[in-house]
Amino acid sequence: MRNLPQNLTLFPAGLVLLLFLPACLIGSKSSTDSTGVHIAESTFSQMQAGQSARFVQDLLGEPTQIIETDNEGGEIWKWAFSETSVNKVSIFLVLGTETSDNSEGAVFVEFQDGKVVNTWRE
Repeated sequence: MRNLPQNLTLFPAGLVLLLFLPACLIGSKSSTDSTGVHIAESTFSQMQAGQSARFVQDLLGEPTQIIETDNEGGEIWKWAFSETSVNKVSIFLVLGTETSDNSEGAVFVEFQDGKVVNTWRE
């Protein structure tokens, strides 16, 4: 049987190494951090003028802030939320990037004498 040159016998091992090498050199990581209360549109749309504060609290949970208005017996309840997503990609010793996306919002419900008079989103 004929002997192959040394570099040809190592070729298959080198090929296998090259197939797995990118997995070691390229990395990515994603994370999401949420704070507050995010109210879905389907839940928000259930609120109507005249509903009680108790109904709203049962539906949306405890508000993050209650603001008294100038009108006697008037309050505005606020549910605020924030969400930050971070994506990191790196190529070993060559390149690294990081992108982040931040979204914030709030739902407001205005009450007069314990009844809903107005709702809105920001």
